[in-house]
Amino acid sequence: MSISSLTCSRDPSSIIPCYLEPPRTTSNFPLPEQNTPPLSPSSSYHERPFHGELSLTDRRERNKAASARYRIKKNTQYHEMKKTIQEITARNQVLETQLQELHNENQKLKSATDKLRSRLMAKKLLNQWIQRQQYSAQPYIPRKEAEMDLLDDDLDSLYSLHV
Repeated sequence: MSISSLTCSRDPSSIIPCYLEPPRTTSNFPLPEQNTPPLSPSSSYHERPFHGELSLTDRRERNKAASARYRIKKNTQYHEMKKTIQEITARNQVLETQLQELHNENQKLKSATDKLRSRLMAKKLLNQWIQRQQYSAQPYIPRKEAEMDLLDDDLDSLYSLHV
């Protein structure tokens, strides 16, 4: 487009191209018809038709091929997802089995510690009972007066510390 093909106006927002004469094409390809729909931005350069519209059979073939590609892609995704679900399900079963085994082991260990704790308590109580029995079974031995005086002195000194 040349500079002479533009119409200048006083309002810059109304600048539109205006051809004084029909534009000359430098290529051998005809211009697209006005009634053809615009190509989508996703279509590639090689998919654009060179000679106007595609025929109905060509469009059907392209649509059929695109549909087949889509079905293959979805089928592949489906099988990949199914495989992933099976792997996760198998892993979940293994983990649940391990969890149950660990839970059972934990219960056994708790019961073993409870048994040991009860045995230790029983042993401690038995030792205390034995000591009381030995102490009560000892005959009364009168103390000498010197020992008694020492005990009284100790008690007096303790009493004086607290007063």
